[in-house]
Amino acid sequence: MDGKLSDIFQDVIDGKLYLRHIPDTFSLGNRITPANFIMIMAAFEGEYDRLYPSQTQRPKKVQAQEAVRIALEEHINNTTGEEKNIFKRFLSQVEYRPLMDEIHSSIKKHLDIIQIFGNYRYGMKKFDPLKIAKRLATQRDTFAHGNLTKFFEMESVHDIHLMEYLVFTMQLSKYGIPDENIIGIIKKLFKVNIVDGITYV
Repeated sequence: MDGKLSDIFQDVIDGKLYLRHIPDTFSLGNRITPANFIMIMAAFEGEYDRLYPSQTQRPKKVQAQEAVRIALEEHINNTTGEEKNIFKRFLSQVEYRPLMDEIHSSIKKHLDIIQIFGNYRYGMKKFDPLKIAKRLATQRDTFAHGNLTKFFEMESVHDIHLMEYLVFTMQLSKYGIPDENIIGIIKKLFKVNIVDGITYV
């Protein structure tokens, strides 16, 4: 880690390392609000764009699919009964969800690290990267439409903390820091107590 500090500091100076999602204190970091959720998601999206710039230049067809999906989800949220079901059926045909896919692929890329913390957060039987990615993308879209009053479910709280671990993993791994070091840094930074596969909250 010591040999990478100069590179990290230089990127901070040059504005190449997103830091606005980092809370001022540990207690603030444990307080999940719409504001810090948005900051964490912005950190992920910014980091993803920096790591994979060619993948963020999406074709017009994909952009159109995303616009249709967002519009359909808005109709679903504002309708009931059979009308709601009709919009849901239409939505099932709009399969491409860029943000969900980006989160899912990033978790899979860093699975050796993220699964350790996923098991800590959800338990071994409940850690499901695809469902996590879908919930995060859906919550992000909800807030993007201005609905900031929707309460977080318990699983969503775990999702948000996992996203914090993922962002730090993405940021640190690009400097060539070994996985075991990244795991140690996250454990210390977020006070995650994992010993020999046993987790303590």
